[in-house]
Amino acid sequence: MYRKIVEKRLASEIKVIKRLRPELNIDSLFSADELAKAVDKITADTYNVKSGARPAVTAVSKFIDSKLLSHFSRMAKTYRPNQN
Repeated sequence: MYRKIVEKRLASEIKVIKRLRPELNIDSLFSADELAKAVDKITADTYNVKSGARPAVTAVSKFIDSKLLSHFSRMAKTYRPNQN
C-alpha cells in the first residue's frame, strides 16, 4: 500500500510538470526503469509507521527537483546567446 502512495505521488507530480511546462520533454527525463528504481528506493528509505506518507511525499519532491535541476543545469551549460 505504501508503494502505491509513492507511485501515485510521483505520477501526480510528473503530470503537473507536463501540464505547467509542456515545452519540456518530461518523458525523456524520467525513464520507466529510473522511475521504478526511484519508487523502490523512496519506499524503502522513507517507510515509517509513525510518520505516515509525509516522508515519502518529501522524498518524491526532492527526486523530481533534483532531476529538473540537473536538466536545467545541462541546458545552461550549452546555452549560447545570440551574438548580434
